[in-house]
Amino acid sequence: MNQRRSGKGDGSWTISAILWPELVDALKDDPIFQPMSASHLQL
Repeated sequence: MNQRRSGKGDGSWTISAILWPELVDALKDDPIFQPMSASHLQL
């Protein structure tokens, strides 16, 4: 897990992780780990 403040300076953070393929398969089905979309952000 790696986290750092965004270069935008707006208080947001960028987070990345290296995952085993088996863990990726398990997380793909969990809605909390889905890509952000306009509906998630209520735009």
